Amino acid sequence: MSEETSDTSASNEVESNEVGHNSCTLRTKTTTVDVMAAIKSIESKTIYLVGKKHTLTVATMKNGFTVVETSSCVNASEYDQALGEEINTRKIVSKVFFLLGYELQTQTFEAKDPLTKRDSIISVQNTLLSAVGSDSLTDKELMDAIEILSSIFGDSCESTYQDRARSEEERVSSDLAGLDSFINSDYFSDVTAVEQLRLVSQHKAMKTYVSILRVRIANFTVSQ
Repeated sequence: MSEETSDTSASNEVESNEVGHNSCTLRTKTTTVDVMAAIKSIESKTIYLVGKKHTLTVATMKNGFTVVETSSCVNASEYDQALGEEINTRKIVSKVFFLLGYELQTQTFEAKDPLTKRDSIISVQNTLLSAVGSDSLTDKELMDAIEILSSIFGDSCESTYQDRARSEEERVSSDLAGLDSFINSDYFSDVTAVEQLRLVSQHKAMKTYVSILRVRIANFTVSQ
């Protein structure tokens, strides 16, 4: 089978150093696991275009965005939908790498901005205190004002270790689901036997880590 649609070139890995700002850490590496985790489902069917059979494959991302690819073959008697889906899926994975790489670059750029949302909150809070004077406000009035400002501007950093634990559990659980999908996919056979063992070991370690985080979080709720 030969492809009639042009392939989308994209880097299969985006990698640089971690960027930290105000105690927040941004991961700056996109991997195959990230790509598989971002894809919710992939569907294919045979369609007819200009009198020829084509395989149409649609990948739906977890955020609802769709990526579409098609392929066909020169000799109609050799048409194979399964092979067409395999070709399309590889092209889709390449596109998703590109999209996640762009998203990651945007996050990295924003993380380097000297004025973050949290800086904005602190700046406005200080302006409020300077203008009104802390002695003119009761503790409750001051806390209410800060809460209102925080709700308006948002907060890009977790304020407590409990928030960070919850965020970590959510992130690692998502990564674990992606790794689980990858291990159970056809792509897993493309890596070496040694790498397969490493990935399985990583999966077990991540599963244990998530379990520990969930126990900690459950205790947070009890203690509160």
